[in-house]
Amino acid sequence: MKKLFLVAVLSVLVLTGCGTGPEFGEVSSAIQDSQEMQGESSTDAAESPSPEAAEEPTPDKPQQRDLSVVETYFWHDAYYDRWFFVAYIENDNDDFAWIFENFDFEAYDSDGVLLDSSPKYATILPNSTEVFFGYWFDIGNNIVTSMEVFGPKDGTLLDSETGSFEVESIEYSNGRRMSEVSGVVVSNFVEDQESVEVVVVIRDSNGVIVTADNTYVSRVPAAGKARFEVTLFNFEVLDSMEIEVYPKL
Repeated sequence: MKKLFLVAVLSVLVLTGCGTGPEFGEVSSAIQDSQEMQGESSTDAAESPSPEAAEEPTPDKPQQRDLSVVETYFWHDAYYDRWFFVAYIENDNDDFAWIFENFDFEAYDSDGVLLDSSPKYATILPNSTEVFFGYWFDIGNNIVTSMEVFGPKDGTLLDSETGSFEVESIEYSNGRRMSEVSGVVVSNFVEDQESVEVVVVIRDSNGVIVTADNTYVSRVPAAGKARFEVTLFNFEVLDSMEIEVYPKL
């Protein structure tokens, strides 16, 4: 049993990515005016109106930045006779999240013909990079040469902090024509999180993606932990390879 101590953190338009490599104020304030009234004789009382309460400064609404696709990769797997893909989508906003939104991953051939599209629903929290894993059903005998990613332009402005995931105790073991990657998802959310997807990406010694797969954890307890295990069929993890693990809502 090999142990790797890598930690992946999940903090909770049109996006395009092609090929198999990297490819998303003023403060207004009220000034209080005051008046003084002075009587014309010694018998007149000086009067001053009560000053108006100063208004609280109102900060400008944060400006949303677009999501960006930072890396994509796709490959044909002879074992399944299917085309798979991964896509890294970055949200560098402090206050905006994309809550259970649909993203479409499209495959094209060398003539620019759309071969197939795969939809995925997911949540992308502020200051996080989410990794999507999937495959296309209807490629047939065609060859995928590029892919594009489409998703919603507008996110949701959050008025409170969210939570995050961490991953610990990552291990792998090789069996006959298969490898297993396991570990523990640690939750920093104040509520239980259900149906948490865990994406595992394997890179070679040069940092190139060579395969990926996913699994689902039925429930990760609030401020608790849950174990995951992903099986990579017809693949052997080597000591020189890098294992990345990404929990996703």
